[in-house]
Order: sequence, then structure tokens, then C-alpha cells
Amino acid sequence: SFQSRCMSSGSEGNCAGSSSERINGPFAPFRSRSMLVVVHAGAGYHSTSTESELRAAMRSALQKASASLETCNNPIDAAVEAVRALEDCPLTNAGTGSSMTQAGTVECDACVMDGSSGRFGAVGALTGVKNPVLVAKAVADEYKHMTEQGLMPPLMVVGEGAKKFASQCGIDTESLLTTDRTESQYTKYSKMLLQASGERHEMQKLVSDTVGAICMDKGGAFATAASSGGSWMKMPGRLGAAAIYGSAVYADACGAACASGHGEPLVISSLAKVVVQGISDRMLSDIVMDGAMRDSQKGVICARRVSDSKVEVSWNHDTPSFAIGFAWYDAKSFQQGSWSFRTVVSRSKRNGRLTEETQLFKVRLN
Repeated sequence: SFQSRCMSSGSEGNCAGSSSERINGPFAPFRSRSMLVVVHAGAGYHSTSTESELRAAMRSALQKASASLETCNNPIDAAVEAVRALEDCPLTNAGTGSSMTQAGTVECDACVMDGSSGRFGAVGALTGVKNPVLVAKAVADEYKHMTEQGLMPPLMVVGEGAKKFASQCGIDTESLLTTDRTESQYTKYSKMLLQASGERHEMQKLVSDTVGAICMDKGGAFATAASSGGSWMKMPGRLGAAAIYGSAVYADACGAACASGHGEPLVISSLAKVVVQGISDRMLSDIVMDGAMRDSQKGVICARRVSDSKVEVSWNHDTPSFAIGFAWYDAKSFQQGSWSFRTVVSRSKRNGRLTEETQLFKVRLN
């Protein structure tokens, strides 16, 4: 039934089909015992006073995703687990603690994408749901099934339709998503807008848009997910990059990207898709400085296979900071392996300076 399919789409405790057989693009069939998780908690501004708490939240997200990969070897479920953990952190602009609209409401966007199948699902302007990424995953799962009337299911559901869909899936739709911090910020920003204050740029200081995750399983398959509360004082009903195909996330057989920042330029440029499709020929920094993205604030994480035995992880940003972390499973022997974890809040020396790092991982093949 419809509801049973929705209930089984949540990743907790559910191994809905591992990805042992995957499309491998231009590379040889990939049979690795290594796994990868990359997360970000937004590109924008992150206070040094809360950095340790934010890094702890990212580490928790990495741990939950890595445990999911070990248990189920399903990258989309693992990516959902990582994003779900970040949504639960009140410091992130996703789920609980999200930014508020001009009307004082919280409207969230979220999406998921599986690189091996191209499956995508998203929700937009969703209210009252603690973990919007679970609803986006349910949309992606539902897309596999034709309705009883023979209608094609949607790739994206928004507003009241998204809330109704979440309720049909058995997901709570009456959660309180504001915190004391966000209520205080809303009061401050409302006064600034009414006074047409010259200090409006202060609203950008606490923006750390769109959390996200990329996961690679033992078969070399990629998946990605993202969630966002959008920009502060946005118009009610506004959809951001986390609801739009190819903007905040994209994945294919060879890699995945997750983008964060000012939503409208991300949408116009389809940044995540452009990164994945262009990273083999160009530097990440060159890609994100093209066209509509040149003068906008953004951050990107990208993971891609560069050979049959290597995976490259890159990230860059021109925002004041970008919170990122990754976990890598190194199969040291056939019977024993270990996870390594790293989290960091990368900081630019000045606004507009592009900061970029690349790390290359060796993949241990069977």
C-alpha cells in the first residue's frame, strides 16, 4: 500500500536493497571494501563560540552515516541518516533551528539523489516537519510506483501538498521548529526591515544555508542529500536550491556534489550538476566562479572517482566559513577495517576569497 511504502522509506533500521550491482561509468567494475561519507553544515558564517558544538554535530552525522553504510551498504540511506542528524542540531539552518520567513513561520526544503539510478525526490516550503529529508526520501521512493489510477508520481511536492504527503507517510507534521535563538533573531530582523536599516547585511551573518551529505558504498556507488531552512526573512512560499533538481545536490555513477549558499544563483546555474559533470576537466574553483555564481556566496563539496583505485574529495567556498567533515573506511584486511573521522570549520581570511582543498583517497580493491 501507499502508506506502507512510505513507512519503509525511512532509513532507520531499514536496508532497502544494497547496491552490489552498479553502473560504473568509464571505469572498470568497482569492487572495493572502502566507504566514504562527506558532510557539510552550511556555507556562510559560523561563530567561533559554537564551533566545537557544530563539529560534534558533524561527527555524529558521520558516525550515523558510516554505521548505516556498514549495516546496509546503501548510500542513499546513509546520506539521509547524515542529513537527519544535522537537521536535529539546533545550530544548523535545517529542521529545528531553521531560519524564519517574513511571516514568522519556518518553511523547509530537502532533497535526495541516487547516483546509480538517477532517482531524485524533493520537498519544498514544508512546515511542521522535524526531518524534511525523510519526506524527500519518501517522495523518491514513491516515484518508483505508479499510482492506483495509473498516474505518474511527482519528483517534488511543496507546501500543503508536502505536509499532507508527510502525514500520509506517518511522519509527524506538527513539530515546533523554532528555538529561543531563532525567535530572538526574527524579532531583530523584523525591526531592521521595518526601519529600512542600513544594517540589513547583518542578516547574512547567521546564514549557514543548506546542510548536506555525500556517501559512497563498497560498490563505488554515490548518493547525496540536502536540507535547508532557506534564507532569513524570505517570502513565504519561496523555494530554495534544496528543492530543485541539480542545484543543491547531484550524483551520477562517477561522483556527487552538494552545494550551499545563496539559493537563487545555485538554482540558475544548476551548480551541483555542473560541478559533477565538469570536474573531470576543470578545477572546482574555475567551475564555481563561472556565470551566475561569480558574485554570489557559496560553498561546494564534491567526491569523484578519478581512477579504478582512487577517490578525490574537494571542497571550496568564498563565504566567511564552511563547516565540513568526512569519514573514510579503510579496509586494511579482508576481515578488519577502521573508520577515520575529520571535521573542520574552514575559514576565509576575508569575504570573497576562494578557499579550496583537495584530498585523495586510495581505494582498496578486492
